[in-house]
Amino acid sequence: MIQIIVSFLAEYTPTLIFSNRTYSRAVTLAHKNNGKVVLFSQVYTLIPTIDVMITALSNAKDIISYDHFSPYINERKRDTLFMLDLGIPRNIDQRIKKQKECRLYDIGDLDEISRKNMELRKSEIIHTEKIIDDQLKTMLHYIERSRHFKKEKE
Repeated sequence: MIQIIVSFLAEYTPTLIFSNRTYSRAVTLAHKNNGKVVLFSQVYTLIPTIDVMITALSNAKDIISYDHFSPYINERKRDTLFMLDLGIPRNIDQRIKKQKECRLYDIGDLDEISRKNMELRKSEIIHTEKIIDDQLKTMLHYIERSRHFKKEKE
C-alpha cells in the first residue's frame, strides 16, 4: 500500500524523504522515487520542516511518541502537519491528535470517512433516480408526440 501512496505523492511533491528501521529499504524507496533518506533515529528532527508524515510499520506500537514529538512540533513555522498512520497497531501516539499544529489520521479515521462517503453516495441515489425518471418521462412524452404527429400526416 505504501508504494501506491509514494508513487502518487512523487508526482506532486518536490521532495520525498524516506526513513525505515532497515536503512537499505529507505535507500531503495528513495532511489525508486527520487527521494532523500534520513536515519530512522533522526525522524523527529524533520517535524519542523515537513508537510506530511506517513507511517506504515507493522508490529511497532507508537514509534512516534508524544513526548519526543512535542518539542519538535513547537518549532514549526509552517502550516499544519498532516500525519497519516497506516500502521497496525498504530505507529503514532494518539495524544498527538490534541496538537493544534497537526492533523493525525489513522486507519480507523479513514474507515469512518469512507463509511460517511458511502452513506452520502447512497443518499444521492434517490435524487439520481428522480432525475432519470423525469428525463425518461420527457423522452416518452416526446416519442408519443412524434407518433401522434406522424399519424396526423398520414
